[in-house]
Amino acid sequence: MLYVIFEIMIPKIAITGVESTGKTTLALELKAFFQAESVPEYARKYLTELRKTYTQEDLLSIAEGQILAQKQNTVTAKASIVIYDTELTVIKIWYESLYGNLPAYIAEAYSKQDFDLYLLPYPDLVWQEDALREHSDEEARLRLFALYEAELKQLKRPYAIIRGQGQARLQNAIAAISKQLLAI
Repeated sequence: MLYVIFEIMIPKIAITGVESTGKTTLALELKAFFQAESVPEYARKYLTELRKTYTQEDLLSIAEGQILAQKQNTVTAKASIVIYDTELTVIKIWYESLYGNLPAYIAEAYSKQDFDLYLLPYPDLVWQEDALREHSDEEARLRLFALYEAELKQLKRPYAIIRGQGQARLQNAIAAISKQLLAI
């Protein structure tokens, strides 16, 4: 008996960056627009259930949970793309800004991430109060944004900065994804 196995290549889009820049909203809107599959942010779920101040070990658990979520992602044949609401760049910058270098096993998983495009929302939205957020100061948000952009540039990851308010932000993200899909 002859088996033919087809590998379906479905583009993977990661949304990464500074807190309170609309990453989750953008992920949900893009999921609906593209009829995409999605992988939710693991950190928010973990920290909501934690109900205390996080520790260094908690960040490692969040990284491990995000790695597992990315590996366990199953896509259906009807999915046009997969949208990831954050990924390990968030963990890398968060962890290193507080504790220094990532442990080797997380750094290795980070180096093996394979996304077709990173969307980096610019911190041009008004910061929204949230018990899980830490950086309301505009200067800190811009400094963190610069770290994200520098990281993506250093690793030569394909990325697009997403600016604008409301529908303009969504349309800018759709345009960036559409342009990248044509290049694949």
